[in-house]
Parts: sequence; C-alpha cells; structure tokens
Amino acid sequence: PEEDKLRGMNNYQYANKYKLDHLPDNYDLKELDKLAYEIGKESSQNNQFGFFDVKYEKDIGKNLKKFKNSRTKTTYTHSIEYSDLQLVLQEFADLKMDPYFIFMPIENDWGDYTGQPRAERDGVVKKLEHQLKSQGFNNYLFVDESKPYSHVDGAHGGRQSWVEVDAVLNPFLMEPVNKNINYQMNDYFYSKEWQEEKI
Repeated sequence: PEEDKLRGMNNYQYANKYKLDHLPDNYDLKELDKLAYEIGKESSQNNQFGFFDVKYEKDIGKNLKKFKNSRTKTTYTHSIEYSDLQLVLQEFADLKMDPYFIFMPIENDWGDYTGQPRAERDGVVKKLEHQLKSQGFNNYLFVDESKPYSHVDGAHGGRQSWVEVDAVLNPFLMEPVNKNINYQMNDYFYSKEWQEEKI
C-alpha cells in the first residue's frame, strides 16, 4: 500500500515524489507566495489562526478555551536565554563566521488570543535586534507574523514564512564569503541586568 512506500523516505525523497510538481516552472517569489497562500488556506480550514488543521487538532483544538488569555503574564523580555544567545554569538565571532539569523515571532492573532502583551512581543524583537546589531551581526530576519498562513502553529513557520525566508537566504548564500568580519563583542550581554532589561 501507499502508506508503506512513505515509510523510510527522507524529506527530500517525499518532496520530490509528491510535492515538487506543484512548484512553478520558474523561480518566482510572487508565484511562490501565492502558492503558499493557497496551500495554507487549503490546509487551514478548522481554525481562525491559519494554523495547519492537523497541528491545530492535535495540539489545540478541544482545549482552545484554556488558552484564552493564558499568557497575560508571560514575559519573553526577561530571560537567561539572551545570555545563552551571547555564548553562541561569541563562538561565531571567535570562528570569524558570518551567520544569518531567522527569528519566528509568535503568530499575531494567536498572541492576541492568548493575551500576550503586544509590548512584550515587540520588546523581544527590539532586544534581539539590539544584541545582534550593536555587536556587528547584521544578517537577520524577523519573519512577518501577520501573514494569514505564516505559521503551522503558534510559534513555528508555515508555508508563507518559508517563502519569506527563502527570499533572504537565497541571495545571502550566493554572496562571496565575508572575510572582513569585525565584531565588537560586549560581555554586558552575559549579565543579569541584560537578561532582565527592557529596551
């Protein structure tokens, strides 16, 4: 049976056999975004957030009401993880690497439904951007969380997000390797003050 053929396939094999024929003949970001929108719409019929039906049904569905205003006190701007990020940035700096960072913000409507304060969500973006840019890490994208099919669930990228990511990563990967890296690392980002600071 068909189900047995799917077992043992890696993602590329699966995509090659079942998905690639849906792609436009020529690489065109507008066409890809249109296709991503159509697939997202088709795959997101059972919820108002644009999440994939299967993910919504499995992780949220019957328990939706318990998520309403469940994160009004959740703070993402206060976290030890900003210093964890600094450890990673220091390693990139030591190795003279020029990475590209992709950040997936909380889906817009889901953030509103769960009561996460907009200022808190925006604060995370400002804080991460400051930590990167002030030290010379200039390659990053905060994925647009307001597109209707940007997420498969509250925090993970969906079809439209992947088109947005491809739009920045493809040209980045085609550029010559940056050998003029000049990071200005700042140990303040390891401090408890930074972990708790709002900017």
